[in-house]
Amino acid sequence: MELYLAVLAVAICAPSLWLGLQVDDHVHRAAILGVDAFPEVERSALEMFSFVNGNPDENFPAVDAGLWPWWSAPDLRLNLWRPLTGLTHGLDYLLWPDAPFMMHVHSMAWLALGVVAATGFYRRLLPNPVLAGLAALLFALDDVHGWASIWVANRNAMIAAVFAILAISSYDRWRSDGWRPGAVWTPVLMVCGLLSNEGAVSIGAYLLAYALFLDRGPLRRRLLALVPAAATGIVWWLTYKLLGHGAAGSGVYIDPGTSPLAFAAAAIDRVPSLLRGLLAWPPAEINLMFVRSMQPVVWWLSVALASLFALAVWARLRTSNTARFFALGMVLSLLPACATFPANRLLLMASIGGIGLIAQLMIDLWSIARETSCWRWPARGAVAFLLLVHVGIAPLSIWGAVINIRAIGSIIEQAADSLPRDEQVADQRLVIVNTPTAFVSSFGPVLQALKGVRVPARCLILGSSIFSITVERVDEHTLSLHPLVGYLPPVGTPPPGVSVPKASPAYAFQMLDHLFRDVESDPFEVGDRIELTDLTIEILTVEEGRPMAVSFRFAQLLEDPSLRWVRWLDGVYVLFDLPAVGESVVLKSRIVLPSA
Repeated sequence: MELYLAVLAVAICAPSLWLGLQVDDHVHRAAILGVDAFPEVERSALEMFSFVNGNPDENFPAVDAGLWPWWSAPDLRLNLWRPLTGLTHGLDYLLWPDAPFMMHVHSMAWLALGVVAATGFYRRLLPNPVLAGLAALLFALDDVHGWASIWVANRNAMIAAVFAILAISSYDRWRSDGWRPGAVWTPVLMVCGLLSNEGAVSIGAYLLAYALFLDRGPLRRRLLALVPAAATGIVWWLTYKLLGHGAAGSGVYIDPGTSPLAFAAAAIDRVPSLLRGLLAWPPAEINLMFVRSMQPVVWWLSVALASLFALAVWARLRTSNTARFFALGMVLSLLPACATFPANRLLLMASIGGIGLIAQLMIDLWSIARETSCWRWPARGAVAFLLLVHVGIAPLSIWGAVINIRAIGSIIEQAADSLPRDEQVADQRLVIVNTPTAFVSSFGPVLQALKGVRVPARCLILGSSIFSITVERVDEHTLSLHPLVGYLPPVGTPPPGVSVPKASPAYAFQMLDHLFRDVESDPFEVGDRIELTDLTIEILTVEEGRPMAVSFRFAQLLEDPSLRWVRWLDGVYVLFDLPAVGESVVLKSRIVLPSA
């Protein structure tokens, strides 16, 4: 059965084989192969997830070159330790550097391994063959492994999940069958998972749940059996920190070790959405597409859905230790996912327990539908809903993920292809006056360099907003920018007095600019200055720590030939005509919300 389910899972994800390289894949390619124009991005395969190391002296050249926006935190750190995953990418670029198709095949192989491992895992913990088969089928179809399977850059999540399932299975063999090598293999597999993706800390959640609900003997002896795995996790965490890995200064990632209160608040906000994405529908990332006034409504609906699920499985939790194991492992595995914005691609570890619990619930509901008359139709309706979500919608969601990531990639590539590439640009600073998000625009020069075309000597993004930006010419050397909602607005912030949709994919763009700075912990103040090689950036007005108006004073005249001016228009960059002194112009991103 394992092989059939693995083939089924791979077949569902097969359209991604022709997806090519998308978004972060280009950065990884530049990191491993290197590009002469941007030596800052080059690093070994072992360090390919070490994007920013947090050293201000090393961060400044990247900001000055335009790889990151001017508002980036000086001590920004996005330094992830995933050397084992990096080696798999290094193997790709050693064997087939110009064949993305084979890189996707490589990712599919990890998906197949994951499905095979999960099938064996459910068979061990669920002795009822029908129940075990159902759980394995749901895992094979589950959309939470979609991104990890179809996006090469997200392969790390699937690799970690494979080692996690093997580690938990090894521990079960040791404790239930007396297989002594399991005492050694469990920590070894745990290390492999942790060196693939930090989310593998969830292995500890499942091992704790196993000790509490499935292991036999006195509680003290069961807990003592966890010591090797616990020691492994502690050594990994200390090493991780001593080597300077982790996240800091970003408004998208929260390090629970350095910001425990902020992480706790984020968990309260994000866990309901993650549960909704895991157990039902729509996916967790849908939260990013709502205007702020709608976000509390979405949160309460997610809480209500999670509460209904808890009530539905309560009877099973009271009588089944296996259900308790699945439930506790699932819930604790959601916590690492709270370190960033909610998304279904973060739920692979939680799905190990979640899928097992859903399968048990479906069997229980079907029994109720057959054995009782008063609950027959509600039980049948609940089973139909779960089948619709996890058997019907889940595969479609994977195909939707293929479409979505290609759409994002197309936006990035189309914009990059429109950048100037003539001989003069190699000696110029390219000034991008406006963009819907700096995240999209920052890929442009790297993509150009990978294609071997000319790139600007430096780049600079002045304004980033999905809404309009007013550009004023102050004097011969200075422009000031006034975005309609300011810089770095909270996700879903609409402009005052303007009618905009209650839901739009464009709101997610507002989140992306926060990747480079957390204005809540590191706010701007009026008068703050950022000194780059050839200009001074000054914060004119702020609101809740966010710049609302900013001036850019260049050392040279704005018309100096050392500067090349472009603006975003309908997904491409076009030449920007500088206004006269004292005049202003309003630029619209026109990406999704043209009325604003």
